[in-house]
Amino acid sequence: MPKVALIHGDGVGPEVMGEAAKLIDAINKALPLNIELVEFDLNADHFLQTGIALPEGVIDTVRDGVSGILMGPFGDPRVQDDKHSREILGGLIRELDLYVGLRRIRLLSAELCPLANKSEQDIDLTLIWEGKGGIYADVGGALETGTDQEIVVEQDVNTHRNIERVIRFAFEYAVENDRSSVTMVHKSRRYVYGHDLWVRTFLEVKEEFSKISGSHLRIETMMQQMVTRPEQFDLVVTNHLFGSILSGLGTALQGGQGLVASVNLHPHKIGLFRTLHPSSVKYTGKDYANPMAAIISVQHLMEFMDQPIVSQGIEKSLKKALATGWVTRDLGGSMGTREVGDYICSVFMDTVA
Repeated sequence: MPKVALIHGDGVGPEVMGEAAKLIDAINKALPLNIELVEFDLNADHFLQTGIALPEGVIDTVRDGVSGILMGPFGDPRVQDDKHSREILGGLIRELDLYVGLRRIRLLSAELCPLANKSEQDIDLTLIWEGKGGIYADVGGALETGTDQEIVVEQDVNTHRNIERVIRFAFEYAVENDRSSVTMVHKSRRYVYGHDLWVRTFLEVKEEFSKISGSHLRIETMMQQMVTRPEQFDLVVTNHLFGSILSGLGTALQGGQGLVASVNLHPHKIGLFRTLHPSSVKYTGKDYANPMAAIISVQHLMEFMDQPIVSQGIEKSLKKALATGWVTRDLGGSMGTREVGDYICSVFMDTVA
């Protein structure tokens, strides 16, 4: 029986992740997957009560006992600088070696796209980034803090091993998912050392995949092209910072934060599947939150668990909800969180029956 960790998060997290859990239950009823959810009480309340964000033993339990992790949004005004959020997410990524970040930038409804005359087929690219290095390596410090002599250093850390394995994953993913091209995004003219390593490593790995077209673009060119001709891209690989920037642009192209989920992977071992929208504490308990991002995180989990029929059924259900207007207020509808979750589960059951 596969086990999946469930971390609700803060604010509206328990509400939207409750709909994700409801979908897991529907999946178990429709197919003999017998997925067991294992809940972990990791959130602002726990941190404020104990002073501990990621308790000892959680990593070992997750590493040895689960197939994947479903995670809701984090953020609470009672916790300065979202310390608990950074320690939980950063700790899981670091300790589980989740070196691949992945986002599907896919348009589920043409009506949601702010660009004119773009179809669902025009916006369908996979964004992959190196998940542990760059400026997210957390190397740096400050001197003379709070004075006019303050000096802050933030190190951008790049290693050949981390770069090579994420670029190789990108090409392998392209082969496995019938993608014809991989585009690497960099800024080598300005970041002379680290991004030169990115370009050289990309060209080395590219030689091993003769059937996949490979090219590289500067970040500013990539952003322009994503707006003017997004249909040209199949798969994009880059560093963590640029991945975050392009992910934000992709969110706008898809129709907003309520439709966005992200993946952190150690390929073939374990994955973390999470919503990217804010915790929206002020809406807690009001049945306003859009559960679609949480449901999309379940879809990604099913892909990771090699359940294409389930993944396709979830996507069809999401598209039907969008087409029929069975959506929450952020997408122009009038439905509540639970109503949208119930509808998607019902359509899913009909789809895979």
